[in-house]
Amino acid sequence: YLADLQNLFAKVSSISYKIKDVKTEPSREGGAAKYEYELKVTFSDKSTRDEHGRAYLEFTRPQPHVWKISAIRTVMN
Repeated sequence: YLADLQNLFAKVSSISYKIKDVKTEPSREGGAAKYEYELKVTFSDKSTRDEHGRAYLEFTRPQPHVWKISAIRTVMN
């Protein structure tokens, strides 16, 4: 995954994104969040790739002011 990500960033000239409809379910120990996203990647050769979907996060709270994402799931449209 990290090699693929590094390869992507080497070819990209810009990335824009939009997050909307964020819903959270926090608790003292962590919680969950879900949101819709739109992602647009512009490559160095001016070609683009668009992605739309929903993401679900689970997070923990190991310290009072620290939130750690423990899982991410996405559903692309």
